[in-house]
Amino acid sequence: MTMISSSILQRLTLQQLTLVVLLGGVAPLQAADLSERLLTQKPDVLAAQATMRGDPVRGSIVFHTSAAGCIKCHSDGSTP
Repeated sequence: MTMISSSILQRLTLQQLTLVVLLGGVAPLQAADLSERLLTQKPDVLAAQATMRGDPVRGSIVFHTSAAGCIKCHSDGSTP
């Protein structure tokens, strides 16, 4: 899996980040372009795409990875 730079990661919403990971990640040179495209899309559309095409196992990995930061707000054991 390709690592996404921290500056891009900070600009992505949870839905956008989840979609990127669930759909297979990105190549380093494509990360900035993908970030810009994702930021122009509505979060509910991205969430619907992730629901239809996503991989729950990979999503769980993202959720529990400290770089994504999900666990900071969902530390009580609740699901995303």
